[in-house]
Amino acid sequence: MQPFWSSDFFRRPFLWSRCLQLGGRRCPSKAAAEAHSAHEWPHEDAELALHAAKDNTSACEARLKAASEAVCNTKAALSLRLKEQKDGDEGIVKVRADKELLESTRAECYEKLKSGSVVGKEAKPLLKKLELIIKQTSADASLITAAPTTLVKPPQERGGFDQIVLEQLEANFAAKLAEFEAQLAVAAPSAAERAAEVQKAEDGHQAAESKQKEVSVELCALKEAQKEAAAAVAAAKKAAADYKVEYQTATQTRDAKKAELETYVDESLATFKELKDRISAKKRRELAKAAEEAAAKAASAEAPPEAEQVEA
Repeated sequence: MQPFWSSDFFRRPFLWSRCLQLGGRRCPSKAAAEAHSAHEWPHEDAELALHAAKDNTSACEARLKAASEAVCNTKAALSLRLKEQKDGDEGIVKVRADKELLESTRAECYEKLKSGSVVGKEAKPLLKKLELIIKQTSADASLITAAPTTLVKPPQERGGFDQIVLEQLEANFAAKLAEFEAQLAVAAPSAAERAAEVQKAEDGHQAAESKQKEVSVELCALKEAQKEAAAAVAAAKKAAADYKVEYQTATQTRDAKKAELETYVDESLATFKELKDRISAKKRRELAKAAEEAAAKAASAEAPPEAEQVEA
């Protein structure tokens, strides 16, 4: 067991008790360091989050730029394909329109006039419209001249010549329709190819627009996230600024307590040394006195009594 004047035995209880009195349950420097760290780390995390948000926004802006360029390119390609289709189908459109006109005029005008369901004044507009078709389908001047006369007659009054005129008209109509059909059949493959190219361009343009919208929505969300990250950084900086005064006060308190503790330790050690020196001096005197007494006793035991010396 260590003597009571041992430095460890003497210092530990008193210094530990004094630390509790000066600093409370926690050391001021440790508490201040932990509090300072608690305010520093969120600030750094917020900065990292803001940088990441900016990077994501920049990357998305680049994707949006590329998507917008793709929309412009696909739009230009679609316009080119539409122009090619329009130019290539121009002849087909005219043939198709002429065919439809011939078919409708034959059904609405020729058949009604031939059957006699329309006569008199009502027949004149139909006959006038039909004359244009007759001229387009026949180069025979006599047929062009005879057709109106035949068509305005009631069916029962028509003779053999009239019947020949009607048969010739119908043959011309059929021949012209066959000509139109042949022209359309020849042009159909090319028209189909142009239509396929137009459809392909339309699909590509629609896909580009869809991608542009998708990236635009994503960019809006990322910008909103960047705003939130910037707000978090601002809040963290404000919190750090507000805490600076508190941290400085805590640091000053820590330094003061540390100085007070060091002063107390110095004073305690000085007191301990003085007390130790006093105890050591007293102990040395006691030991010296005991040694003298022991020496005296030893000397007494070794010397012969005086009576014995006289007799001798």
